[in-house]
Amino acid sequence: MTTIKKRSTGAIVLAAALLALALAVGACGESTDDTSTTAAVTESTAPPAAEVEHLKIGLIEPMSGPISVVGLAFKRGYELYADKVNQEGGIQIGDTTYLIDVISEDGKGSPEAAGTAAKKLVYEDEVAFVAGEILEPASDAIYQVTSTAPDKVMHILSWVNIPFTPTDVKADKPLQVRLAISPQDTNVPDIDYLVTTYPDAKRLAIVYPNIGYEPLIEDVTKISQAKGLEITGSFSFEFGATDFVPTYSKALASNPDVIVALVSGQADAQLRAARDLGFKGVFISTSPLAPEFFVNTAGEAASTDVIVNGMDMTNPTPEMAAVRDASVAKYGEFESDQLIGYDQLWTLVQLMQKAGSADPEKVDTVLDSMTAEGSLQTTYGPGRIGGAKAYGTNRVLYRPVSVVRLMNGKPELIGLVPIAE
Repeated sequence: MTTIKKRSTGAIVLAAALLALALAVGACGESTDDTSTTAAVTESTAPPAAEVEHLKIGLIEPMSGPISVVGLAFKRGYELYADKVNQEGGIQIGDTTYLIDVISEDGKGSPEAAGTAAKKLVYEDEVAFVAGEILEPASDAIYQVTSTAPDKVMHILSWVNIPFTPTDVKADKPLQVRLAISPQDTNVPDIDYLVTTYPDAKRLAIVYPNIGYEPLIEDVTKISQAKGLEITGSFSFEFGATDFVPTYSKALASNPDVIVALVSGQADAQLRAARDLGFKGVFISTSPLAPEFFVNTAGEAASTDVIVNGMDMTNPTPEMAAVRDASVAKYGEFESDQLIGYDQLWTLVQLMQKAGSADPEKVDTVLDSMTAEGSLQTTYGPGRIGGAKAYGTNRVLYRPVSVVRLMNGKPELIGLVPIAE
């Protein structure tokens, strides 16, 4: 991981002029007529500034367990955007200026923990927006709470592993929006780059966790076969596994030229297992896991001919660079997965600004008006809300996806590729 020199951060200094004036008047004893006149003029010509309100955002992510590295990165992204807003004095939404309070809870990747956390956020913290989780059962548990709350609460799906399942956005699921791309959105650019760059690679094996990835397997298979690739087989492992040697021994027995590791926060450990077993071919990870994790886990030599969809931060956009610098200043390190969380909260605020309100129901009504490219800004470039064609409703964030290749541990950004619905 690159070490970056920390930068200093400025403090927000709050003026206390009215308090100083009150103390001065009290110290003077009885005021004269002139003093009374002056005070009256001051009050009428200089009304106090409008009060800044606090906007509470609930966040539930797996901050412990096998995919905590992703959940913690999302959390930090939310916190970094809130820090930016608060350091600048707040964000204007309608006629109100808000500071942002992110209240985080550990969903642990489980429906029980996520449901308990959602109840706490909704009924104790009284938030109107709850974001999370990463795994479908945990996300569904959150929506069960938000959708039945007496006061209207919006659920922000922060990730899906399996699009089009009942957990995903639908036209008949009001007050839910997915401010994240679909994992399958990277399949086309990844396979396109594969066949262009490695024309001799013809045989492809798919490795995946056994948590209902069949739709993703079908999608990768369809795209690959259309490009003339042969699927040698699909090989599953138990979710939460730490030993990938048995699964990869089976996958390598099918003699593939390419291995696709479908949407796994443990893809870096899978790369290490594949290389330890002697696999020399192309390794593709379709998760947003950052390139540095592969290098740190598998080593530089093993991180060759590896295609990933986490961002190459040696070629950041200006917005990405600002997030990276803020992260290093606050946490001492940066992971590109933080950009996903940062963009989610930034996008939510832009939707509120479009609605002119922090009322979830009013935010829900502006989604259909944010479908033009560039309606939203993200760290990856221009974005929009879409999904009517693919999901039957405009409730999904569309923004460019990164395609990165690792060679001897060095990332190179192939491109930020717009997503076609």
